Amino acid sequence: MVREGSEAMIQLPVFAHYDFDDSLRAGQEQDVDLRRRFTIKDYDVKWPEQFSNIKADLEVDLAEGSVTYTSIEHIGSTSVPGLCSKATTDLWANVWEEAVIDICIVVPRKEFTQEKLAHFQTALRFGSRQGGYHYIGDGGVQDRWSFKLKGVVPLRNLYVVAKGSIPLRAYISLRTVLRKDEELRQEYGATKRRLAMLYDDQVRTYCGLKRPVIRKIFLADGWTNKEVDEAEAQAKRDWPERTPADFFEQDECDLLGEGAIAKTAPTASPEGRNIIASEMRPTSNLCHNG
Repeated sequence: MVREGSEAMIQLPVFAHYDFDDSLRAGQEQDVDLRRRFTIKDYDVKWPEQFSNIKADLEVDLAEGSVTYTSIEHIGSTSVPGLCSKATTDLWANVWEEAVIDICIVVPRKEFTQEKLAHFQTALRFGSRQGGYHYIGDGGVQDRWSFKLKGVVPLRNLYVVAKGSIPLRAYISLRTVLRKDEELRQEYGATKRRLAMLYDDQVRTYCGLKRPVIRKIFLADGWTNKEVDEAEAQAKRDWPERTPADFFEQDECDLLGEGAIAKTAPTASPEGRNIIASEMRPTSNLCHNG
């Protein structure tokens, strides 16, 4: 929902490459859910440690399940020192302005099979260190499997992607360029802050309107305009129709965004183990999308 008078105070970036088609306009109306908002949070030095704890637990769970992989990567805004990140408030889950740690597990292309998916589902669901992850599909993005873990903090998005895939290239490009290019990092952060002030309850619109600056980031990493066009077309074409509640059960930001806006998810305690939300908040009222 755009607040009255906001446009007069905030100058949006020029969206030279984005096609404001009818599907996006329709999505703005469907995307509004006042029970869940997000804001933008300044960089926090604890984010790398949170990722390291999550990674350590995942390594144990995947080893227990005899699941092989190439690497576990920290992606998204929390992986870039100095960059602000989305923080989610979910009133149903009683989570207030928590940043989301995005994790990407890379597997060889030839192993990106349904059999491999079944192995990941078992290991991530029944692992002794974390466990509890549920597979929620591909989120409309080819060569990517998405998993959700409910009722723990900090929040997280977990993806398994094929080596050499467009999603992996996009994640690594964003991280690489934003870590080394201060000017683009500042532009991207400023764009996120402006859009969040206008669309803090419309995550699909927020993600879509970041595409122009994300295009600049990809071009800086050697993508061609044609490659970015093809990736955007795939993301728009494959994005399934969802209700507002569904947006927080699956990942709503396409592969050209940062991954998903948060569901309720986890980070580990100093001992490296997850803290269950109900243990932290006596009044926690978790629901199916909490």
